[in-house]
Amino acid sequence: MQQYFNKKELFKLGAGFILLSAGASWGLSSLLAVLLAAKIGIVAGEASKVDTLAWVATIANICGFAIAIFAGHFSDRTRSRIGKRNPWIVGSGIGTFLSFLLLMWTDDIFLLALSSSLISIFITVNMVVTSAIIPDRVPIEKRGTLASCIGIGQLIGMAIGLALGGNFVDNVNTGLIITGLVPFIVSIVFVLLIREESNINEPLQSDSTIMWQSFFTPKNSRDFYWAILSRFILVFGTQMILAYQLYIITDHFHQQSEGTVRALNLAAIAYTVGALIGGAVGGPLSDKLGKRKGLTILSVFIIGSSILLIIVFPTVTSFAWYKLLNGLGYGVYLSVHTALTADLIPDGNSKAKDMSFLSVANGLGGVFAPLLSAFAIGLGMGYNPMFIIATILSIGSLFLILPIKSVK
Repeated sequence: MQQYFNKKELFKLGAGFILLSAGASWGLSSLLAVLLAAKIGIVAGEASKVDTLAWVATIANICGFAIAIFAGHFSDRTRSRIGKRNPWIVGSGIGTFLSFLLLMWTDDIFLLALSSSLISIFITVNMVVTSAIIPDRVPIEKRGTLASCIGIGQLIGMAIGLALGGNFVDNVNTGLIITGLVPFIVSIVFVLLIREESNINEPLQSDSTIMWQSFFTPKNSRDFYWAILSRFILVFGTQMILAYQLYIITDHFHQQSEGTVRALNLAAIAYTVGALIGGAVGGPLSDKLGKRKGLTILSVFIIGSSILLIIVFPTVTSFAWYKLLNGLGYGVYLSVHTALTADLIPDGNSKAKDMSFLSVANGLGGVFAPLLSAFAIGLGMGYNPMFIIATILSIGSLFLILPIKSVK
């Protein structure tokens, strides 16, 4: 497998990671944070929008995490003239765009759930395959820096998706088609920019037992389990808020249409600034120090404690400060924790499958989050119970990093 070692090649790969990750995250965050909620509000009505969003988002997240291992497994086994990763990246971009078209077209709850699930599936495939390129082609001493590029891209995409998605609250279908185009375009650009050598002649393990075993996490990798479990708990906590951002602003902060757009835009700017600083500092610093655990723990604490701002100060301004600190923490976390996980997987021919467990953790967290959020909101005490649970889960995930021993 071709590897990148010199600065020019690493820079090109990093730029490609930012572009591709931003495009994928743009699509998913726009969908889950704004456009899906707005579409459900139109189709299901105000009375049932909270519960409908909960089960539609849950189904979409189940489909996303369920496909993750399969995507990684079959990517590892793909043999083509453009490599094992690029065919999946292009295919996922095309599939994402077509799924957004279906969501734009439908006014049926069932088809709405189906199209949302397809979007989740294709974007998950994209993220799994992209993350596998790090252990494929990046030397250990540069993995934090390159992982930070993926993290920065994801966070930029999330922020832009949140901001621009808010501008389409009153014109949802236009927002859906524009959002769907972005992952499609960037996937094509990535494959043209980051060439992958033909791997047609690469040996393929055909033993059925080995093939079955490849659907499980690496053997004798206790620390790998701790890393994946901590990601699951953190995502569980943070996704509780992400799925309901639009309703938090309209129902909890009592903003009307113009105020909602301003609040989403301000939050997006704050999140982008924090994410850029955190991502730019976190990965390279972990490479320089040769340490991942301490920075991961610090970032998790920042992410979790930032939620306290909107509990103590329930205003649009405090929401923007929350997004700034949350973006800062996530910028560090996504770069350092991704590199930490890549360091923990053994050498072998199943890197995409092993890295796919990060997507499984993300997906499982997303599965339970909307349901728990809907339950917390349904208690009749407003949104604060949801914020408190999200804080406990997020900060609690740092205690699952502590047992890791094989990586500093």
